[in-house]
Amino acid sequence: MPSAIENTLRELENWFREIDGGTERPKLAKLAMLEFCGWLEHRMDEIVRMAASNCGADSDRIEKMINSTHGFKYDEHFRPMMCATIGDGSVSYVEKRLSSNGTDVDHLRSLLGTYWKTRGSLAHTHMGGVQVTLNAPSWCLNQQRVVGKILTKLEMEALAAANKIRLDAS
Repeated sequence: MPSAIENTLRELENWFREIDGGTERPKLAKLAMLEFCGWLEHRMDEIVRMAASNCGADSDRIEKMINSTHGFKYDEHFRPMMCATIGDGSVSYVEKRLSSNGTDVDHLRSLLGTYWKTRGSLAHTHMGGVQVTLNAPSWCLNQQRVVGKILTKLEMEALAAANKIRLDAS
């Protein structure tokens, strides 16, 4: 069953294909990218919340941290939240496990950096301003699937590490 973000991006892609030029297509492409980036940030927040719940971290502290983190770059936003939740050693362990299982954390960093740069240029310009290259909503849908798989693998490893923390503490 497709997720809500997949349905949204698919719907934007359908509208995008129905329109022949004009100003609507770039707006739909921009909206698709911003929706995708919003999903990324939300997905990362959920991973942090679940890891916190699994290891018994203080949920109020975690919520304050999540609410004060605005972005989805790996080293600037996501990794610090994970380190505050399960510890730097556990995050390093998760990263090594991912790399040993064929999921390159550097690839995730690169993807997130690219999305962050694109999101920034779109969020800080208006459609009548500087011309920006926009990808079709189908590109966002494909990227969501690619990074979604990586985040699911990361989530599984992070939750396993969080469970170990809880077991070691009891």
